[in-house]
Amino acid sequence: MRSNRISVPTEVYKNVCNWHGKEGARWCKEVPALAEALADKWCISLGPIIEGSTHALVVKCRTEDGEDAVFKLPFRNAENMHEALALRLYRGIGSVKLINNDIASGAMLLEFITPGLPLNDHPDVQKAVIVLCEILSRLRHQNTYGFDSIFRWMAGFELALIEIFSMQAPILPAKISAQVLDIIPYLRRNKGELYVVNRDPHFYNVISSSREPWLLIDPKPVVADIAFEGAQVLLNCLGVSATRHHVIAAMNLIVPYFGGSRRRLLAWALVRAVHKAVWSFRVGELGWKAVSCKKAELIGELIKYLDGEHDQWCINYGF
Repeated sequence: MRSNRISVPTEVYKNVCNWHGKEGARWCKEVPALAEALADKWCISLGPIIEGSTHALVVKCRTEDGEDAVFKLPFRNAENMHEALALRLYRGIGSVKLINNDIASGAMLLEFITPGLPLNDHPDVQKAVIVLCEILSRLRHQNTYGFDSIFRWMAGFELALIEIFSMQAPILPAKISAQVLDIIPYLRRNKGELYVVNRDPHFYNVISSSREPWLLIDPKPVVADIAFEGAQVLLNCLGVSATRHHVIAAMNLIVPYFGGSRRRLLAWALVRAVHKAVWSFRVGELGWKAVSCKKAELIGELIKYLDGEHDQWCINYGF
C-alpha cells in the first residue's frame, strides 16, 4: 500500500541519540526502512507523524480494510520491552487495543483512539489524579509470567548508589544517598503481593476515548507491589515548587488505591526520585536532576516524620 516517506521526528532523534549514544543513532538510521517493510507486511499505508513521543516513531496509518490505526516503532529498552505483552494481557479493557506486533523490532499496530485528548488537559487536577488511579487499579494483573521483576533492577541500582556514595564529588547529597540505601532493604523484605503494574504512569499516557471515557496507552509493565506504581503517581503530582504540604495532600488522595501504606508509598517514591536524579545526571539533564533531588529531600523528610521523629507534626497535618 502507498505510504508517506517516513523519517524520525527531530525531538525523538535528539532524545534517542542523547540518551543512548551510538546505539540510538543506529536505530534512527534504520527506522525508515524498517517502518516501510512492516507497513508492507501488515498491508497498511503510513500517514502523518503523531507528535509527542520521546523515543518512538508514532504514525497514523490506514489498514487494508480502510480503518484508521496507529503504527508505533519504539527504541527498545528495559522499560518498554514488554509493552505488547502487557497490551495482550489487558485485552483492550482500560487500554488501547493491540492489533498486531512484531517481536523482533517491538513495532506495534494499535487502534486509533478518538478524540485522544490527554488526561493532563483535564480542568480538575484532583479528578484527573483519581481517573489515573482508577485505571491503574483496573489494569493490575497477578499473571506475572514473562514480565521482569523490579527487584532484579533494584539490586543493580543499589550497587550504583554505593559507588555514587563513595565518590569524592558525589552527584547526590550524602543524606539522600544514605537514606535511600537504608530504605532499599526494607522494600525488598516486605514485598507483599506482586502484580504486573505500570512503571511510568503519567497524565499524558491516558487519553480520552469514545469506547471508554479514558484509556491507557504506552504501558511499561513490571512485576512489583502496587505501592511502586503509586509512587510514580505521587511524584507526577509534585511540581517544581512543591512543599511537604503538597506531598501530603497528594499522598492522602492516592494511597487508598495503592495498598494503604503511606510509608511504603513514600519509600518507593524516594527510590524512584533518586533514580530519576541519577539518570538525569548521566544524560546531561541537570534541570531534571535538581527537581528530582528536591522531591527526594521532601519525601525523605516525611519518611522520618512517619518513623516517629515528629509525631505531633504528623497528627497536626492528618498524616
